Amino acid sequence: MTTQTQIDWVGREIYRGHPSLGTIYSSSTANTYFIPVTVYDPQPYTGPVTYSLIAGSLPDYLTLDSTTGYIWGTLTNITSYETFYFPVIEATKHYPISTYTTSSVFTLTVRNYDPSSIEWVTDSLETITAGDISELSITAKVSNSTGTIQYSGSITPPYSGLTLQSDGTITGVAINPGVLTIGAVATELSSGASIDKNFFLQVVSTTTHYTNIFLKPLLNLDQRDYYQSFITSSTIFNPAFIYRSFDPNFGVQPYVNMVLEYGIQELNLDQYVLSLQENFYKRRFTFGDVKYSTATIAGNTVGEFNAQYEAVYVEIVDNINGSSLEIHSGYNIYYPASIDNMRKKLSSINIKNDLLPRFMQTYQKGELYPPNYLPVLIICYALPGRGQTIVNRIKQSGFDFKLIDFEIDRIYVQNTLDYPSTKYLLLPKNNISQSTY
Repeated sequence: MTTQTQIDWVGREIYRGHPSLGTIYSSSTANTYFIPVTVYDPQPYTGPVTYSLIAGSLPDYLTLDSTTGYIWGTLTNITSYETFYFPVIEATKHYPISTYTTSSVFTLTVRNYDPSSIEWVTDSLETITAGDISELSITAKVSNSTGTIQYSGSITPPYSGLTLQSDGTITGVAINPGVLTIGAVATELSSGASIDKNFFLQVVSTTTHYTNIFLKPLLNLDQRDYYQSFITSSTIFNPAFIYRSFDPNFGVQPYVNMVLEYGIQELNLDQYVLSLQENFYKRRFTFGDVKYSTATIAGNTVGEFNAQYEAVYVEIVDNINGSSLEIHSGYNIYYPASIDNMRKKLSSINIKNDLLPRFMQTYQKGELYPPNYLPVLIICYALPGRGQTIVNRIKQSGFDFKLIDFEIDRIYVQNTLDYPSTKYLLLPKNNISQSTY
């Protein structure tokens, strides 16, 4: 009499809760597969093992061979990017006078993979002026895919000031005029399908470079920690809602500051000092409402189809704004350090107003004019339609801007002719009546 030893399924990696039969691909070319679904039979000489599909299903034109235990056939071109099948397969060992049966549910993954289906959406790049912040990007697509595309590559010549990010955005500020070559590769992560292309970017020269002047408070450690825990919350600032999330000039803004002038001529650092003698002294501001404004591609109208991003910000309140440029008291003349007055004083330097952020140049819904300069702390840049959601989440979070002390005693100049990085100048006075001479 033959001793019966039970058959057992070969160990497999578990995927989506069941032993995996692996991943197979459909494409425009015929792909024939032979997938083993066999059991381990310690006594093959005592009788055969047969296989049957007792539940679930297989892709069209694939069948289970009852004798060999192989799923085989030529896969047709499946249009959906990824489909999961959960066949229930039964194996039966036929002994001379009895049988033994075991079954298992399996996972079979089918993906639509045709290397020719990935293609570039971006044909060419617009020109950019040296010194301007890049909002350029490149995009590829995979037909019938819901997968993720990642970008890589290099920009030559090196030290261009620009970087190609993994989401396809080209970030930074172009430094030198000329033609840049961006050797880009777009890869669909799930299938590994990729495509490459050289993009050529013309950087136009300019005779005058411009920079930003901004104000920021010197927060104590508790306030810095409080703000960082807020601004790094992925619940409030869902990365899927953020415009150019890899771009430090957009995305989520990690610092507490207010830009006083967006387009002021780049000079040597000490050339800004004269403008600080009047209308600048130590000040404290407060925060107002959290809002958002839309920026359009064209920069002149608001609409569902031409919105590029929505800037989420909190208003900065200046309780002396609107004061006249000069206050006469007897023989004395005083110069209030309101935001308006500080900006008027800086206007003695060459100012370029079209460098204002586009949401300040865009006509908002219900408004007759674009807002022009706004004294705000920009919190983040959101994708169109997501600004209100983020505003709501900020309000629901319980974060209180009143706990942030916005007191300033200096200005910061982002770039100067003699310094390539941010430098500060202390304000010359502590109050309106203090003399600077």
